[in-house]
Amino acid sequence: MNHESVKFLPNKVTALTFAAPVAGNHDYNKEFQSLEKKGILRHIRVANEGDVVPTNEIPLPFSLALAGNSHEYTQNGVNLHLFPDKELAVDYRNTKRFNSQFFYLNPMKSAETHFVAEYIRRVELPANKNSSCYQKTVEEIYAHAGSPC
Repeated sequence: MNHESVKFLPNKVTALTFAAPVAGNHDYNKEFQSLEKKGILRHIRVANEGDVVPTNEIPLPFSLALAGNSHEYTQNGVNLHLFPDKELAVDYRNTKRFNSQFFYLNPMKSAETHFVAEYIRRVELPANKNSSCYQKTVEEIYAHAGSPC
């Protein structure tokens, strides 16, 4: 990339995010995937089952805090999806809808799944602690997305 706006960026960007909001619409995702195919960009997203922050299709009144239409948002990169009681799942562009993650009968539980302590607990679950995923490089995780690590 020879554009003036990116001349100080590194040739390859790797991001590892926890509980990150979904960002970008279809056009953004198309460009993101183009950079992935060129080997310039890698993104490993870690998200807890039940965490509403990394979701789309956010209903009222929650959507009032957002800019744009959250129905257009899509996840990018490879998602390591952490469960409360079983081994993590690895998938590519695994966008979850708000309604599938929100605990309507216990809204505080939804908030708690976003807390750092819950992310640490799930990462350290016996089922995950010895996960072969933790031994793989970013490139290996990308190659196995959608299948067991």
